[in-house]
Amino acid sequence: MEFYKERDLGEIFQDTFKFFKSEIKIIINVLLVFVFPFSLYGIYFMFKSQDVLESELINMFQTQDFSNIPNEFYVLIGFSILQQILTILSVGAIIKLKFHNEPVNISNVFKIVVKYFTSVFAGQMFVSLVIFSGIFIFALIGLVSFGVFFLLIIWAIYVLVSMYLLSFIIIFEDVPVIGAVKRSLQLIKGNWWFTFGTILVFGLVVGISEMIVSSIITQFVGFISKSDIAAIVVLFLDSLLSLVLSAISIIVPAFLYASYVTKINTEEEIN
Repeated sequence: MEFYKERDLGEIFQDTFKFFKSEIKIIINVLLVFVFPFSLYGIYFMFKSQDVLESELINMFQTQDFSNIPNEFYVLIGFSILQQILTILSVGAIIKLKFHNEPVNISNVFKIVVKYFTSVFAGQMFVSLVIFSGIFIFALIGLVSFGVFFLLIIWAIYVLVSMYLLSFIIIFEDVPVIGAVKRSLQLIKGNWWFTFGTILVFGLVVGISEMIVSSIITQFVGFISKSDIAAIVVLFLDSLLSLVLSAISIIVPAFLYASYVTKINTEEEIN
Protein backbone atom coordinates (compact mmCIF):
# COMPACT_ATOMS: atom_id res chain seq x y z
CA MET A 1 0.00 0.00 0.00
CA GLU A 2 1.31 3.44 -0.96
CA PHE A 3 1.27 5.86 1.98
CA TYR A 4 1.97 9.27 0.44
CA LYS A 5 -0.81 9.87 -2.08
CA GLU A 6 -3.93 12.02 -2.31
CA ARG A 7 -7.09 10.27 -1.10
CA ASP A 8 -10.79 11.07 -1.15
CA LEU A 9 -13.07 10.00 1.71
CA GLY A 10 -13.80 6.61 0.14
CA GLU A 11 -10.10 5.85 -0.30
CA ILE A 12 -9.32 6.92 3.28
CA PHE A 13 -12.13 4.65 4.49
CA GLN A 14 -10.89 1.75 2.37
CA ASP A 15 -7.18 2.12 3.20
CA THR A 16 -7.84 2.62 6.93
CA PHE A 17 -9.70 -0.66 7.28
CA LYS A 18 -7.30 -2.40 4.91
CA PHE A 19 -4.34 -1.36 7.07
CA PHE A 20 -6.21 -2.23 10.27
CA LYS A 21 -7.03 -5.68 8.95
CA SER A 22 -3.51 -6.42 7.68
CA GLU A 23 -1.79 -5.20 10.88
CA ILE A 24 -4.40 -6.29 13.43
CA LYS A 25 -2.07 -8.81 15.10
CA ILE A 26 0.77 -6.37 15.81
CA ILE A 27 -1.75 -3.63 16.73
CA ILE A 28 -3.34 -5.85 19.39
CA ASN A 29 0.06 -7.02 20.68
CA VAL A 30 1.39 -3.47 20.97
CA LEU A 31 -1.76 -2.15 22.65
CA LEU A 32 -1.75 -5.05 25.12
CA VAL A 33 1.84 -4.26 26.07
CA PHE A 34 1.81 -0.44 26.19
CA VAL A 35 -1.78 0.60 26.86
CA PHE A 36 -3.98 -2.15 28.27
CA PRO A 37 -2.20 -2.41 31.68
CA PHE A 38 -3.24 1.21 32.33
CA SER A 39 -6.79 0.37 31.25
CA LEU A 40 -6.87 -2.52 33.72
CA TYR A 41 -5.64 -0.37 36.57
CA GLY A 42 -8.20 2.26 35.59
CA ILE A 43 -10.95 -0.38 35.89
CA TYR A 44 -9.60 -1.47 39.27
CA PHE A 45 -9.37 2.12 40.51
CA MET A 46 -12.89 2.91 39.28
CA PHE A 47 -14.35 -0.06 41.18
CA LYS A 48 -12.34 0.82 44.26
CA SER A 49 -13.46 4.48 44.18
CA GLN A 50 -17.00 3.98 42.86
CA ASP A 51 -18.84 4.68 46.11
CA VAL A 52 -16.77 7.77 46.91
CA LEU A 53 -17.15 9.19 43.40
CA GLU A 54 -20.89 8.62 43.27
CA SER A 55 -21.59 10.21 46.65
CA GLU A 56 -19.26 13.17 46.07
CA LEU A 57 -20.55 13.90 42.55
CA ILE A 58 -24.20 13.65 43.64
CA ASN A 59 -23.47 16.02 46.54
CA MET A 60 -21.73 18.47 44.18
CA PHE A 61 -24.71 18.70 41.82
CA GLN A 62 -27.20 18.93 44.66
CA THR A 63 -25.34 21.76 46.39
CA GLN A 64 -24.06 23.34 43.14
CA ASP A 65 -20.66 23.53 44.85
CA PHE A 66 -17.98 22.46 42.38
CA SER A 67 -15.04 23.71 44.42
CA ASN A 68 -14.28 20.33 46.02
CA ILE A 69 -13.99 17.88 43.12
CA PRO A 70 -12.82 14.52 44.53
CA ASN A 71 -9.20 13.57 43.85
CA GLU A 72 -10.38 10.22 42.45
CA PHE A 73 -11.99 12.10 39.56
CA TYR A 74 -8.67 13.71 38.60
CA VAL A 75 -6.92 10.33 38.79
CA LEU A 76 -9.44 8.80 36.36
CA ILE A 77 -9.06 11.76 34.00
CA GLY A 78 -5.28 11.34 34.19
CA PHE A 79 -5.52 7.65 33.30
CA SER A 80 -7.80 8.49 30.37
CA ILE A 81 -5.35 11.08 29.01
CA LEU A 82 -2.39 8.73 29.46
CA GLN A 83 -4.24 5.93 27.68
CA GLN A 84 -5.10 8.22 24.77
CA ILE A 85 -1.51 9.45 24.36
CA LEU A 86 -0.05 5.93 24.55
CA THR A 87 -2.60 4.69 21.99
CA ILE A 88 -1.68 7.51 19.58
CA LEU A 89 2.03 6.83 20.03
CA SER A 90 1.70 3.05 19.73
CA VAL A 91 -0.41 3.02 16.57
CA GLY A 92 1.53 5.97 15.12
CA ALA A 93 4.76 4.05 15.68
CA ILE A 94 3.40 1.01 13.84
CA ILE A 95 2.38 3.17 10.86
CA LYS A 96 5.73 5.00 10.77
CA LEU A 97 7.75 1.76 10.93
CA LYS A 98 5.54 0.06 8.35
CA PHE A 99 5.82 2.77 5.71
CA HIS A 100 9.50 3.41 6.38
CA ASN A 101 10.17 -0.29 5.70
CA GLU A 102 11.54 -0.89 9.19
CA PRO A 103 10.79 -3.98 11.33
CA VAL A 104 7.48 -3.57 13.16
CA ASN A 105 8.12 -5.12 16.56
CA ILE A 106 7.67 -4.30 20.25
CA SER A 107 11.27 -3.08 20.61
CA ASN A 108 11.09 -0.54 17.76
CA VAL A 109 7.64 0.64 18.82
CA PHE A 110 8.95 1.15 22.36
CA LYS A 111 11.79 3.35 21.06
CA ILE A 112 9.34 5.61 19.21
CA VAL A 113 6.93 5.76 22.16
CA VAL A 114 9.74 6.84 24.50
CA LYS A 115 11.23 9.30 21.99
CA TYR A 116 8.03 11.21 21.29
CA PHE A 117 6.04 10.76 24.51
CA THR A 118 7.00 14.14 25.99
CA SER A 119 6.33 16.05 22.76
CA VAL A 120 2.98 14.37 22.08
CA PHE A 121 1.93 14.89 25.71
CA ALA A 122 2.93 18.58 25.48
CA GLY A 123 1.02 18.89 22.20
CA GLN A 124 -2.16 17.44 23.72
CA MET A 125 -1.85 19.74 26.73
CA PHE A 126 -1.34 22.73 24.40
CA VAL A 127 -4.57 21.92 22.54
CA SER A 128 -6.45 21.57 25.85
CA LEU A 129 -4.99 24.87 27.06
CA VAL A 130 -6.08 26.69 23.89
CA ILE A 131 -9.61 25.30 24.22
CA PHE A 132 -9.98 26.13 27.91
CA SER A 133 -8.46 29.57 27.42
CA GLY A 134 -11.63 30.53 25.56
CA ILE A 135 -13.78 29.27 28.44
CA PHE A 136 -11.60 31.13 30.95
CA ILE A 137 -11.78 34.41 29.02
CA PHE A 138 -15.59 34.33 28.76
CA ALA A 139 -15.91 33.36 32.44
CA LEU A 140 -13.49 36.14 33.43
CA ILE A 141 -15.53 38.86 31.77
CA GLY A 142 -18.77 37.39 33.10
CA LEU A 143 -20.32 36.29 29.82
CA VAL A 144 -22.37 33.19 30.66
CA SER A 145 -25.36 32.35 28.46
CA PHE A 146 -26.59 29.69 26.05
CA GLY A 147 -25.25 31.70 23.10
CA VAL A 148 -21.79 31.96 24.66
CA PHE A 149 -21.85 28.24 25.49
CA PHE A 150 -22.67 27.50 21.84
CA LEU A 151 -19.75 29.70 20.70
CA LEU A 152 -17.41 27.84 23.06
CA ILE A 153 -18.48 24.53 21.52
CA ILE A 154 -17.77 25.93 18.05
CA TRP A 155 -14.39 27.18 19.27
CA ALA A 156 -13.51 23.76 20.73
CA ILE A 157 -14.49 21.97 17.51
CA TYR A 158 -12.48 24.42 15.39
CA VAL A 159 -9.35 23.95 17.53
CA LEU A 160 -9.67 20.16 17.65
CA VAL A 161 -10.05 19.88 13.87
CA SER A 162 -7.23 22.35 13.20
CA MET A 163 -4.91 20.37 15.51
CA TYR A 164 -6.13 16.95 14.36
CA LEU A 165 -2.79 16.07 12.74
CA LEU A 166 -0.59 17.51 15.49
CA SER A 167 0.59 14.26 17.09
CA PHE A 168 1.32 12.59 13.76
CA ILE A 169 3.33 15.54 12.52
CA ILE A 170 5.46 15.23 15.66
CA ILE A 171 5.94 11.49 15.07
CA PHE A 172 6.41 11.53 11.29
CA GLU A 173 8.37 14.76 10.85
CA ASP A 174 10.30 14.77 14.15
CA VAL A 175 9.53 18.43 14.88
CA PRO A 176 8.89 20.24 18.21
CA VAL A 177 5.40 21.16 19.34
CA ILE A 178 5.38 24.74 18.03
CA GLY A 179 6.63 23.61 14.63
CA ALA A 180 3.98 20.88 14.58
CA VAL A 181 1.25 23.42 15.42
CA LYS A 182 2.28 25.62 12.48
CA ARG A 183 2.52 22.60 10.19
CA SER A 184 -0.92 21.33 11.25
CA LEU A 185 -2.49 24.70 10.48
CA GLN A 186 -0.74 24.67 7.10
CA LEU A 187 -2.01 21.20 6.20
CA ILE A 188 -5.57 21.75 7.47
CA LYS A 189 -5.88 25.11 5.67
CA GLY A 190 -8.29 24.60 2.80
CA ASN A 191 -9.12 21.11 4.10
CA TRP A 192 -10.94 21.98 7.33
CA TRP A 193 -14.42 20.89 6.25
CA PHE A 194 -13.13 17.69 4.64
CA THR A 195 -11.25 16.89 7.86
CA PHE A 196 -14.32 17.64 9.98
CA GLY A 197 -16.50 15.43 7.76
CA THR A 198 -13.96 12.60 7.92
CA ILE A 199 -13.81 12.80 11.73
CA LEU A 200 -17.61 12.77 11.90
CA VAL A 201 -18.01 9.76 9.59
CA PHE A 202 -15.37 7.63 11.28
CA GLY A 203 -16.54 8.72 14.72
CA LEU A 204 -20.03 7.46 13.93
CA VAL A 205 -18.76 4.20 12.42
CA VAL A 206 -16.44 3.40 15.35
CA GLY A 207 -18.92 4.64 17.96
CA ILE A 208 -21.82 2.58 16.61
CA SER A 209 -19.56 -0.49 16.27
CA GLU A 210 -18.45 -0.13 19.91
CA MET A 211 -22.05 0.26 21.09
CA ILE A 212 -23.26 -2.84 19.21
CA VAL A 213 -20.44 -5.15 20.32
CA SER A 214 -20.47 -3.75 23.87
CA SER A 215 -24.21 -4.41 24.07
CA ILE A 216 -23.69 -8.00 22.89
CA ILE A 217 -20.95 -8.56 25.49
CA THR A 218 -23.09 -7.06 28.27
CA GLN A 219 -26.14 -9.13 27.35
CA PHE A 220 -24.12 -12.34 27.02
CA VAL A 221 -22.22 -12.00 30.30
CA GLY A 222 -25.33 -10.74 32.10
CA PHE A 223 -27.25 -13.78 30.85
CA ILE A 224 -24.62 -16.07 32.36
CA SER A 225 -24.20 -14.26 35.68
CA LYS A 226 -25.28 -11.06 37.43
CA SER A 227 -22.50 -11.02 40.02
CA ASP A 228 -19.81 -8.38 40.59
CA ILE A 229 -17.35 -10.66 38.82
CA ALA A 230 -19.59 -10.57 35.73
CA ALA A 231 -19.55 -6.77 35.85
CA ILE A 232 -15.75 -6.81 36.00
CA VAL A 233 -15.62 -9.22 33.04
CA VAL A 234 -17.90 -6.90 31.05
CA LEU A 235 -15.69 -3.91 31.83
CA PHE A 236 -12.56 -5.91 30.99
CA LEU A 237 -13.86 -7.08 27.60
CA ASP A 238 -15.45 -3.72 26.83
CA SER A 239 -12.19 -1.89 27.61
CA LEU A 240 -10.19 -4.26 25.41
CA LEU A 241 -12.71 -3.89 22.58
CA SER A 242 -12.74 -0.09 22.82
CA LEU A 243 -8.96 -0.02 22.85
CA VAL A 244 -8.63 -2.13 19.69
CA LEU A 245 -11.35 -0.20 17.84
CA SER A 246 -9.76 3.09 18.88
CA ALA A 247 -6.82 2.13 16.67
CA ILE A 248 -9.07 2.83 13.67
CA SER A 249 -9.55 6.41 14.86
CA ILE A 250 -5.77 6.74 15.15
CA ILE A 251 -5.08 5.38 11.65
CA VAL A 252 -7.45 7.89 9.99
CA PRO A 253 -5.41 11.08 10.72
CA ALA A 254 -2.26 9.31 9.55
CA PHE A 255 -3.73 8.79 6.08
CA LEU A 256 -5.17 12.31 6.10
CA TYR A 257 -1.70 13.63 6.93
CA ALA A 258 -0.15 11.68 4.04
CA SER A 259 -2.87 12.88 1.66
CA TYR A 260 -2.48 16.56 2.59
CA VAL A 261 1.32 16.42 2.43
CA THR A 262 1.13 14.90 -1.05
CA LYS A 263 -1.40 17.54 -2.12
CA ILE A 264 0.80 20.42 -0.93
CA ASN A 265 3.93 18.94 -2.51
CA THR A 266 2.09 18.49 -5.83
CA GLU A 267 0.84 22.09 -5.77
CA GLU A 268 4.36 23.38 -5.02
CA GLU A 269 5.80 21.38 -7.93
CA ILE A 270 3.17 22.79 -10.30
CA ASN A 271 3.86 26.35 -9.16
